[in-house]
Amino acid sequence: MNRTRIALGILTADLVATVVLYGRLPSLVPVHWGFHGADGFGPRWTMVALGPGLLVVLWLLLVWLTRIDPLASKPLEADAPEAERGSFATLMTGLIGLGAIAHVALMMQLTGFAHLDPRFGMLFGPALLILLGNFLPRVRPNYFAGIRTPWTLASADVWRRTNRLAGKLLFYGGLLSGLLMLASNPVGTVALVVFGMVGSIVPIAASYFWWRNEQTR
Repeated sequence: MNRTRIALGILTADLVATVVLYGRLPSLVPVHWGFHGADGFGPRWTMVALGPGLLVVLWLLLVWLTRIDPLASKPLEADAPEAERGSFATLMTGLIGLGAIAHVALMMQLTGFAHLDPRFGMLFGPALLILLGNFLPRVRPNYFAGIRTPWTLASADVWRRTNRLAGKLLFYGGLLSGLLMLASNPVGTVALVVFGMVGSIVPIAASYFWWRNEQTR
């Protein structure tokens, strides 16, 4: 099935759920969370803005970026990996799906339709790392998404090696931080931040060395 249709279906389902549950939401709803739970609240209408409203903006932004990006909008090279085709659509669908699940789950919790384990919400950070870890090894060279350095943008081979490394680090970091969160929220949260930084900084450094080695061949 076309990924754009899947994304539109997810957006529609989230909007329908919002309309159905809106009247049962409390007058004040949580809009920010810290280490000890919700610590910021806003009026009920923010559930619309932070749910279907934000997801529609995200979807439109990703579609627009792929069209104005000179690298992402041009045809792939003949020898480009098959996995790079449609990678932006996959990211778009994954991000919107993850956001919609979080939004509907929160509304069901607030309206009393479901009583979710508190650990459920903590796992969205690790889930995001896992999603990015799956996306980065498949992302085609572009100016907006992925590990973008002067060296990855100068070489398609360096781009692919760098983003594959970042994908592995973020994927396994997300898995490990998620398991740690189930055991201890503070430890898992620190691990999430550390793995997120490692998954970004190490590939940047590696991209320079791979590019330099490429120049000396």
